[in-house]
Amino acid sequence: MKVVDRIESILWVFIISFSIFSIIPSFGYLMDESSANNYAKVCVIFINSIYCFLSGIVITKNKGFKWYYSLVIGLTFIPSVFMYYNIGSIYFSIIYVLIVLIGSLMYLKYTRK
Repeated sequence: MKVVDRIESILWVFIISFSIFSIIPSFGYLMDESSANNYAKVCVIFINSIYCFLSGIVITKNKGFKWYYSLVIGLTFIPSVFMYYNIGSIYFSIIYVLIVLIGSLMYLKYTRK
């Protein structure tokens, strides 16, 4: 894989992850305060985690296992912490890196039987 192709695929992962992490929480602004707080918790705990797990599977299926894709997805969450959540949510970026790695490794385990 050429360097240009690798950078292009990383850029696509970054754009899609940034879109997911930025667009979905923005719907919380359409709700009242208590509903928005509950929606933010659901986004951080469930929606983003499911996205990270599935993206680990899809990226590993399409590109093979590359450790830097999990870092890109985890680090992409950091700007949305400052836009939509409080600073206490920043540790979720580490959790998301681990979830992407779990999804990737599970795909590798179940396809190599």
